[in-house]
Amino acid sequence: MNKNVVRFGRLGAFDHVCMLGKLDLAPLVPGRTYITNATGPRKGAHLLIDGVRVGLSPSRSLEEALISFGAHIGIGMPGQSRLA
Repeated sequence: MNKNVVRFGRLGAFDHVCMLGKLDLAPLVPGRTYITNATGPRKGAHLLIDGVRVGLSPSRSLEEALISFGAHIGIGMPGQSRLA
């Protein structure tokens, strides 16, 4: 997506594709949190999970913890139904 739309960055492309899924224009649901190459979101995840902005948890562990936390509080990733 960000190769074809010049002004879309990584987050803009992700949000656009998620909105297509939310509007039922395409059957799209993110497969994971994609935290590995993120900067700000990874720092926020470390703060939430590890209690510090630069934590020791590997990205895969952060992803698993975020998915578990989201399920616990009743929200999912963009594109996922909250009622499912």
